[in-house]
Amino acid sequence: MGTTLFIVSKPDSFIADLIDELVKQHEIEKIWFLIEEEDVEAAITHLPKLPPLELLVGDLRGVSLGLKEPLRIWEKTTHFLYLNEFREFGAPFSTYYLKNIEAVKNALNFALRMKSLRQMIYMSTVFVAGLNTKVYPEAIVEHENDFRNHYERSKYFAEIEVSKKNHLLPITVIRPSFLVYTRDRSTWTNYAYHVLRYISLSRPVFGPYYIGSGRGSMNFVDFETFKTAFIRLFDDSDAIGSAYNIVSADNMPSDSVLEIFASSVRYKISRRISISTAKTISGIFGSFFGLPHDMVGYFADGDGYALNNMESLKVVPPDAQTIEEGLKKLAKIYSR
Repeated sequence: MGTTLFIVSKPDSFIADLIDELVKQHEIEKIWFLIEEEDVEAAITHLPKLPPLELLVGDLRGVSLGLKEPLRIWEKTTHFLYLNEFREFGAPFSTYYLKNIEAVKNALNFALRMKSLRQMIYMSTVFVAGLNTKVYPEAIVEHENDFRNHYERSKYFAEIEVSKKNHLLPITVIRPSFLVYTRDRSTWTNYAYHVLRYISLSRPVFGPYYIGSGRGSMNFVDFETFKTAFIRLFDDSDAIGSAYNIVSADNMPSDSVLEIFASSVRYKISRRISISTAKTISGIFGSFFGLPHDMVGYFADGDGYALNNMESLKVVPPDAQTIEEGLKKLAKIYSR
């Protein structure tokens, strides 16, 4: 049987580049790409005009994902790529629950009907670690640590749901950190938009300020590293039942991240504001001069992540210079 994909994702240029690479590397007979009605215009703009791609409009909260005729998909799909997630800062947890947990439950039930399924790839995030202070493993573990925001909490519980189906479905979990994608603006890099807004909007008032004590750090992975890992994981029977932290070997100092974005608009940062003060201001005004309340915690101390599975793929984590150069390119894209 040939390779037939069923993809659930927000359509943008990042996902389009990923699909394009898959088609180049593998003989794909058919691609069903499921989007929600609100994403039709974005899909027309970004998705590659590939002969095997068929666009489907559904509802991730509905029975059979809102599809009226799912039988052909259940019969023929060999690979289910669930790359969808909600990551808009500032939304109530109820919204995250529906879009990041309930939708995943529906997708898993949908996958259970697939008779020819060889692999389901689920896109998670390394931030399921919450506020862990130790090196976080690749296997999902239940923990009582707090989370920086509703996004992290919802992704953690979604991955718990995924892990419950490991014995029933051929699941591979891929966990990227912050993605640095420099071809275009992407929903996967919306942190860049908010960081630049903070730099720009806070300056006339009192800043911009560094956030935190200066010990904060953030983990990034460049698109090329992520793409290499994704292609190697695709259709890899040895990857079934495993999770992969796709991260850089070292975290990037959060001060350096802010400096990169400040320099892209020729601003200089010289003063500092504590995490607690930034959260207080953000809580009062709703958005801390362009930086949503839910993002402030990312400028605190960062986490470390295990690289064992990444090493087994022979994927080399990006070094600090690669990430810094990528962030500079990304800053220019968002500062235009």
